[in-house]
Amino acid sequence: MLFRSFRASREGRVGSAKMDAARWKKWVSPVLGPLPIVDVQAKNIRAVVARLDEAIVSKDLSPKTAMNVWSVVTRAFREAATSKLDTLRVREDSNPCLGVQPPERATHDKQKPFLYPTEMVKLLSTAAIPLAWREVYAIGAYLYLRPGELRELLWSDVDLKAYVVNVSRAWDPHAKVVKAPKTSM
Repeated sequence: MLFRSFRASREGRVGSAKMDAARWKKWVSPVLGPLPIVDVQAKNIRAVVARLDEAIVSKDLSPKTAMNVWSVVTRAFREAATSKLDTLRVREDSNPCLGVQPPERATHDKQKPFLYPTEMVKLLSTAAIPLAWREVYAIGAYLYLRPGELRELLWSDVDLKAYVVNVSRAWDPHAKVVKAPKTSM
C-alpha cells in the first residue's frame, strides 16, 4: 500500500511520521479500506472529509487535528501522483484531492490563556513557589519556549556574551525521545 511506502520515506526525516500513521489508520483507512491507491477517486476523498466533518461536529475530533489528518491525506496523494521516487509515484492521473474542500475549520479561534504582566510579576514573586520553578517559568515565558523545548534547554545553549539562546532540541512526550524543535532556526 502507498501509505506504508509514504510513511517509510518520511521516517527519520519527519518527526510526525508515527503520528501521521496513527491518524491515517484511525480516520482514513476506515473510509478507503483496501481500495488500491490508484483506484481512489475524488468521491472517496470527499467521503474521508465527510467523516472528519462528522467527527468535528460530534466533538470526537478537533478541527486542528482534522486539518492534520487532511494534510497527511493530501501529501500522500500528492506523492502518489508527482513524487520524484518511482516507488511512491503510482498514479498516472492527477491527485484525487485536487478540488476537494478540506474539513471544516473552527468557527472561532481556540483561546489560549496568557499571563498579563502584572500576573507574571505576582507569579515570579510568590514565595510559596520554589525559586527554581519561578526561574523555569520566567525562562519559558520570556523566551517563548514550548514545554518540550524548555525541558531540553541546557546551559550550553545559552551564550551570555552574545545574548543568544540556541533552541536546538525538544522533548517529544508521545515518542519519549529528544527531537528537533517544531520551528527550525
